[in-house]
Amino acid sequence: MSVGIIEPAIKIWAFQKFDQLKTFLFQSVARKIAAPQDRHAESPLRPWIVSLLFTIAFFVLYLFVFHPGYQVDDDITMISLASGYLGGKSVPFLIFSNVILGFLLDLLYRLPTQLNWEILLFIALDFFSVWCLVHLVLSFPLKAAGKVAGMLVVFLADGIFLLSITFTMIAVFAAIAGFCSMLAAAHLDFHIERRFYFFGGILIFAGSLIRIESVLLVLLSTGLSIVLMRRLFDLKRLIIAFAAVGLLASGSYLFDKLYVRSHPEWQSFYTYNDTRSFIQDTPRLHQEKFNGIIQQIGWHPIDRRMFESWFISDEQTYSLDKLQYIVDHVPGVQGDLFGAVLSYFLRTFPMSLAPVSYPYLLMLVAAFLSLLIYPSLRPALVPLASSMVSVAILFIYLLWTQKVPPRVWYSFLAVLTVFAFFIIACSKTGLIAPESRNPRRDISAWLGSLAVSGLMLAALFFTISQAVLVSAANIKKQNDYQEILSNLDSLQAQGKIQPDALIVIPAMGIPLEWANPMVLDFPKIQVLELGWLAFSPPYRDVLRQHDSYPLLTSLYEKDNVYLMTRVSLIAGTLQFFKVHTGANLQADPVFLVNYPGLDNGAYANTVLYKLKQVK
Repeated sequence: MSVGIIEPAIKIWAFQKFDQLKTFLFQSVARKIAAPQDRHAESPLRPWIVSLLFTIAFFVLYLFVFHPGYQVDDDITMISLASGYLGGKSVPFLIFSNVILGFLLDLLYRLPTQLNWEILLFIALDFFSVWCLVHLVLSFPLKAAGKVAGMLVVFLADGIFLLSITFTMIAVFAAIAGFCSMLAAAHLDFHIERRFYFFGGILIFAGSLIRIESVLLVLLSTGLSIVLMRRLFDLKRLIIAFAAVGLLASGSYLFDKLYVRSHPEWQSFYTYNDTRSFIQDTPRLHQEKFNGIIQQIGWHPIDRRMFESWFISDEQTYSLDKLQYIVDHVPGVQGDLFGAVLSYFLRTFPMSLAPVSYPYLLMLVAAFLSLLIYPSLRPALVPLASSMVSVAILFIYLLWTQKVPPRVWYSFLAVLTVFAFFIIACSKTGLIAPESRNPRRDISAWLGSLAVSGLMLAALFFTISQAVLVSAANIKKQNDYQEILSNLDSLQAQGKIQPDALIVIPAMGIPLEWANPMVLDFPKIQVLELGWLAFSPPYRDVLRQHDSYPLLTSLYEKDNVYLMTRVSLIAGTLQFFKVHTGANLQADPVFLVNYPGLDNGAYANTVLYKLKQVK
């Protein structure tokens, strides 16, 4: 056979083999795209690595480019217990969190550092929550646009939680991440790694240790939707997993109650604090019947005003028996439910419906618009609507029976937003199903997709802009806080404040929640808040250490005890002393907090006073 014949034959054979190889590679890639779960099975580290890198980038942005701060003073008050600032020794009794968390914090705060371990643990838990959710998004059999949208939902929903840190919202986000993780692991079509049962259980359990009410909020908000989508899940495995987590959370809750009961002084305080909260955290304080009841228990009108202002300083006036009498005889619900709902949004409009809430609302609108664009997503409509109805009913019930702060409103929005995407992704005929029409050829679907993209970009814009504004506010507050501490230290060095000074603050005094949340930064001078820690064991320890028991007379008899409050409250405070001690007092200003640059809000016109008796 000649060379001229062999050479074309070799070329034909090579082209045939090349076509076979090309077909094989094309089919392999197509199979991987069509079945992403197989791709994950072949390279299980890839989604973990990618989701980890995205999560790290998000947290670097929010922790190092932006500037976190506390949202309210409850967290710093709990930290004062766990770190030992009050009373000189760390205690595991965190009032609103489980003592198991308190035991861990007790060990950490004993380390020779100034790190604020509670907040660092919250951030670590939030990191794990975001990481799990992003990993789920990348593991779902979604198109590229769907995965980008899913990651945006996770990051935008968590953004405010990282910049305005509070234990309630951290627990909520851990719980919603845990629920989504366990549901994804039980999904019949997705084949998500079974380890997500474990990860989800850990997140829910951790959230229950921080605040069990936050886990219940997520459960009640999503429970009906889960029931409606039950055919999508392996119910046997899911029920077993939820039962195991439920037993673990219930067991830890029971342990907390038994441990508190084994310490009578703390059990007594928990009972007192619960009774107080039934008045201050419910509509009772503003009921018409309240005025008549306080006369029956011997309260002067000024007693009510001081109670509302957190000047809870006299154990006889604000005894457990008197507070319990109020709880038993004053209705604990709103008389006008519609008026209560309307009043809430009018009263809290700057926090509830201002730009902070816009990203959540925009993403929810985008979710419903997606259901209109893609017919295959419409099975998600009923579960999504049921979730919104559940949230509405629960929110209205809370408004009817309790005081609902903005952080609860944000928590509801975050749960709705994250779970809305999860419902859409988990729909039986969700994005894994081929569309019945080509959106590129359908102008209405194309415009709808463009609108959804616009809504997500708008949500991103509002999130970034709010992050910049909140960061600037946090930086300003933390600088102002440092200046307050510096001025107090200077006054003490100059002898204008006693070396063993005790500063008592009611509703407004030293803004401890303006401190940098990453480090322990309490005043060197002992500060005692007359808030919800009034009459607690550390409260009494502080008074004994400063020889200031009882507090009411020590405020004007002891040279080392000072009062720091707003100017508008000082007249009522002096009247309170006149009624209960018979003493005529004057308040001598020692230090005016209202210097240039200080926030002109809640802490405006705050003064450090020394009370003196006028004879």
